[in-house]
Amino acid sequence: MRKIISKLPFRLRLAWKDSVDRIIQKEKRDVNINDMSEFIADKARATTHPVFGVVEGSNKPKQQGQKGTVYAQQGKPNSAPNSPTCPLCSHGHFLPRCETFKKMSLGGRLNVIKEKRLCRNCLTPGHFASTCSKNSFCKLFSDKHSTFLHPTKSATTPANAEVKSPEAKDKLNMAAGVKGSRIGLAVVPVRVKVAGFSKSVVTYAFLDNGSNTTFCTDDLLKKLNAKCSHVNMSLTTMNGETPMKCKMTSLEILDLDGNNCTSLPTVYSRPNLPITRSVIANQDDLTKWPHLNDVVLRDIKADVGLLIGSDIPQLLQPLEVRSSLDGGPYATRTIMGWVVNGPLNGNPHNPSCNFIDLDHVSLDDQFKQFCKVEFSDISKSRIEMSTNDRKALETMATSATLSNGKYVIGMPWKTYPPNLSNNRAVAYRRLESLKRKLQNNDDLRMKYTEFMRELLDKGYARKVNNDELGAPGWYLPHHSVIHPQKPDKVRVVFDCSAKHQGTSLNDQLLQGPDLTNTLIGVLLRFRLEKFAVMADIEKMFYQVKVKDSDATYLKFLWWPTDDYNVPPEEYQMLVHLFGGKSSPSCANYALKKTADDNRSHFDKSTIETVHQNFYVDDCLKSVASEAEAVKLAAELRQLLAAGGFKLTKWVSNSANVHSTLPDAENSKSMLLGDNVNERALGVRWFDEEDSLGYAINPRPRQTTPNVAFCLQSVRYTIP
Repeated sequence: MRKIISKLPFRLRLAWKDSVDRIIQKEKRDVNINDMSEFIADKARATTHPVFGVVEGSNKPKQQGQKGTVYAQQGKPNSAPNSPTCPLCSHGHFLPRCETFKKMSLGGRLNVIKEKRLCRNCLTPGHFASTCSKNSFCKLFSDKHSTFLHPTKSATTPANAEVKSPEAKDKLNMAAGVKGSRIGLAVVPVRVKVAGFSKSVVTYAFLDNGSNTTFCTDDLLKKLNAKCSHVNMSLTTMNGETPMKCKMTSLEILDLDGNNCTSLPTVYSRPNLPITRSVIANQDDLTKWPHLNDVVLRDIKADVGLLIGSDIPQLLQPLEVRSSLDGGPYATRTIMGWVVNGPLNGNPHNPSCNFIDLDHVSLDDQFKQFCKVEFSDISKSRIEMSTNDRKALETMATSATLSNGKYVIGMPWKTYPPNLSNNRAVAYRRLESLKRKLQNNDDLRMKYTEFMRELLDKGYARKVNNDELGAPGWYLPHHSVIHPQKPDKVRVVFDCSAKHQGTSLNDQLLQGPDLTNTLIGVLLRFRLEKFAVMADIEKMFYQVKVKDSDATYLKFLWWPTDDYNVPPEEYQMLVHLFGGKSSPSCANYALKKTADDNRSHFDKSTIETVHQNFYVDDCLKSVASEAEAVKLAAELRQLLAAGGFKLTKWVSNSANVHSTLPDAENSKSMLLGDNVNERALGVRWFDEEDSLGYAINPRPRQTTPNVAFCLQSVRYTIP
């Protein structure tokens, strides 16, 4: 590829470097020959398109005696701009001069562009706006699109605007000025994430002290997979009133280094923000101003996805200011980094002034908004799935079949076949390390071997046949995990995040939609009635099988006997794994599908229990009478058995319900009472007080004896 690229003109070699950087940073992969082929094809198409006529090359004058090169392209005579054909009415003019096109609504014009596959910028066929070599045709903004396609009534139109929502009244006012020198605004690169999640997105944030409301783009929310509530809004501009919908959520913002985490409790979304990259100062802009020589500006490849208002004052507060000199810009250091305001003496543009006002809302309304965000179970707002979640759900739906009493669900790959090369050597090295650990611990060795034998005996795994050895696949290292509260129990976990050549099994999988009921929702519903039952699905993930074609990527190495001196043999898992990125979504899908497929054979309350009262593999349900509890427990066992799931570890606060459990499960069941406190989703169920709480037994520390004393008994009761 380097040899081919070296043959390109200098300007295209520079453009190729930008394209490579975008692929590596945004798509998280290496470039390949297809990327280069598409790049060259795009540039060739734009260069040779007849609508551009002759394209002159270098503007540098040729020196005498030196050979000069001009890159130019002459269009064919029959398609030259002198004889245009309108793609709409077929008359001899360009589309922007077509009276029929001019009289259309914005939606009608967009449909024409889509149907005729025209460039949204120059309105001609053969390429798209992203590869259009023409400058922007829009007379309002610098983004590449025709003025004919510019919305006349939107939040980005320079106008006085008023926003009204059920919770608050937002006022958005923008005014456009005359053209002048390029003006820098307070824009800083940041990281944004959802509270409680590690995934973050890098974007630019506009620190707007003329706004008392914080906004973000819909694209940013989509990248974060943020949970939102929907708000109906009425946007009034100089051109009239336009009803629209937006989303409301809560986010966290950090600087590029991951420090100075700040909460953004209320963020409204818009399709886009009226701030372009042209207002962002860069390091080259500062070279013209000596008083800003020591100011460092960090640059990222992103658009402005966040507008921070004065409702978050700690982000706008200046920590250090470099005053303006000779009419130049001034710089302000914030906790997110340096920002530069003022004339940058660049290319002229349309400056804008923003003022956003959010009227104060009552304390009751603020509390309602808080509840809608924190307790999504009681909010009726629909949370939209991302594109990847919909793709994963489609894979589950199309592949789900019931075979031998268990559901088979395909693994939701990002692409199939996945980009997984043979990593047997990596798995073998990890196994050698495990062997030394097992040889030094007889108890661990015995429990580890017993676990692996159970995988084979119960059909969760199988030995790879001799005729299948050497076939392409992926090998999973494995290790033991011991729960601190269950020291006698060993669980073998397969490392789905183990990397080889820069990727892992989890990297190739889609996570799938979150089908798990919320923790607070399950606990609150558990408190509704007098008689309670709890149960647990035995090895839930292992009850859902994978397709045979997927099992080849779930291989592992193990010894056929207790003799670790013999070479290990190849095995493969046949079920979804603990630690698999997609396993929770696939297992929950199979559980809910079991209820849906057998809906006609069981009571409605039993079906609803599966949909509303399970948190992953834990069932917590309360009913009004003992008879209901007995019937529900019996039907739940039958219903889940139809999908290959087995309910065990039954717990009840009723002796009558307890006595109805089968003998095989009764040995693992428990009758609450007599000072027995059972754990329910991480909290304690205190039966005598009929309350949920915590029992904390901290280890005393010499340096903080008072803290240890205070934490001897802490309870949180839900009435």
